[in-house]
Amino acid sequence: PQIKNYIHDFFDGKEIITSKNPEQTVVSGVSIHAEIWKSDINCRNRCDVFVVNEINKTTGIRTSNQIKLDFIKSGHYIWENIEKGLFTTSHDSQKKVIIQVYEGERVKINDSHLIGTFEFKIKPAPRGVAKIQVKLCHHYCYNDHDFYKLTVKDLSSGNYEKWIIDYDNGK
Repeated sequence: PQIKNYIHDFFDGKEIITSKNPEQTVVSGVSIHAEIWKSDINCRNRCDVFVVNEINKTTGIRTSNQIKLDFIKSGHYIWENIEKGLFTTSHDSQKKVIIQVYEGERVKINDSHLIGTFEFKIKPAPRGVAKIQVKLCHHYCYNDHDFYKLTVKDLSSGNYEKWIIDYDNGK
């Protein structure tokens, strides 16, 4: 409260907006300034500005035992978050796998927030034979828009699919 009062007084009594995530606000401001600098002819060759944003929620994939396997951990930087995992089938002759993406700091999926469910068709094979690579990448745009790219690939056939998880839509 004391710091808020200080800031309120410093800016001549202007109202402090507390509904926005401070990290996203800073990144948005820096992005706006970067666009201004980019258009300024004197700043076109400057390369000394680098925007770093941290992930604020852990994101993972549901496993067969109702546990979330963390792919992207909170507190890590966005450019570090291209994570891969190798999975297989849990039943004989499965024709598809369901990939569910959750966010949250807890291990159990019941305590996490579902942000996407995807169906990926595979060639039927005995349990444990199929090798399915899952890649999850977090993206952040300057306009406070978060989204994930999910890529799933069957390593035996080479077939793959890509999806976009619109982080802001479900909230």
